Amino acid sequence: MTALVIAGRRFAAGLDWLPKGNVAQTANEARKQASAWCVYRDRETGYAGASEDHEAGMPALAAAVADAIGGERWMALVGADDGRCALVQFAEGMILADGDRVFGSVDDALRALANADVKGWAFHATPGLIDDAAEIDVSGLTTEAVLRPAPLSGVTRGRVAQAGAVLAAIGVLGGVWLNKDRILLLIVGAPEKKAEKQEEPRIAVTIDSGALVAACREAVRRYTPGIPGWRLTGLSCTARFSDSKLVAVRPALKGKPVLVARWRMGRGSGESLRRRVAERHLTEWKSGARKGEVEGLAIGREAWVAVVLPPVVVEAGPGRIPSRLALRASLDRRFGLRASRVEHGRKGGDTRIVMSEPLSRIGALIEGVRGFEVTKLAEDDGRWTIEGRRAKPVRMRISRFQKLRSFLQ
Repeated sequence: MTALVIAGRRFAAGLDWLPKGNVAQTANEARKQASAWCVYRDRETGYAGASEDHEAGMPALAAAVADAIGGERWMALVGADDGRCALVQFAEGMILADGDRVFGSVDDALRALANADVKGWAFHATPGLIDDAAEIDVSGLTTEAVLRPAPLSGVTRGRVAQAGAVLAAIGVLGGVWLNKDRILLLIVGAPEKKAEKQEEPRIAVTIDSGALVAACREAVRRYTPGIPGWRLTGLSCTARFSDSKLVAVRPALKGKPVLVARWRMGRGSGESLRRRVAERHLTEWKSGARKGEVEGLAIGREAWVAVVLPPVVVEAGPGRIPSRLALRASLDRRFGLRASRVEHGRKGGDTRIVMSEPLSRIGALIEGVRGFEVTKLAEDDGRWTIEGRRAKPVRMRISRFQKLRSFLQ
């Protein structure tokens, strides 16, 4: 989050907006995002980190723009006095989760718009930024959505420890009297009990995006050459496979990282010959792989192959995951000038990046983005679509993690 001066007045900008919850939910979200400030507006709450630029009562720019425009679905560009620019996205009565962004210049903001899917959106802007956009009168911007300290943001570990010590002392004195019978039982002794079965420990795991891209690249090189008389119709690598039809054929594929390639027979004579050619390719791939690594079938005019990739699930690191806005800004910087399209899902949904680059180049770009999980890669006519999301560590039993870390079941 930062502060922007608009027509001589200071506004808080770059907040992370989420659906409104009760005090406990707000405090929990603020703790997870390391937010010192929050802003309440209708059905949503904006969160912001600590900064010397902010103070209680400072109005939120996105909320002020939303109050001024109203409407159903729009984007707005607001130029600041120092040359920076804010982009606000609004739909269905709410500021989008990552729809409150700040750019270093107007040109940077316009480039972000050029890479976004803007179909169906109305446009508003301060004068001179976008042709034919409805003008925003910044002199009249006002809102009741202002910064306030996030719940429990002022509670430090030291204060919690002090309070805990006092409560513990009080609890001991009261507990001695209320639990005198239990204390006597402890002194005299109690019958031995069988040790309770301990629950298996769990660990937090996440997807290693670089490993997925590297594994996909190697599998494409080994298993998807052209099959004479057949047209490649689909090629994708998934971090956690869940295709119900293929899982029914090979249950061990479920949850594994898998490459799937699909072909369709071209028109013309000699169908039986071309089917035998496809079957020979599949047989050669299976014979040259470890047992269960490759599954495939040619039936009718369709053929497919599924290749189990090396493990891509790893134990989550100790570092803090960047906020949605920080991750979105990082992806825009990394891919904005190289990709033909960068689409960020509404309300913190998945991100889609489309680019005409080899997997080796894509892997190098992804390695430089912290906190981004790639869930799927799909190729179509020389272009790769990368689907990913802000990292979401999942807690699972150690035995399950070890099973996923094994190459094959």
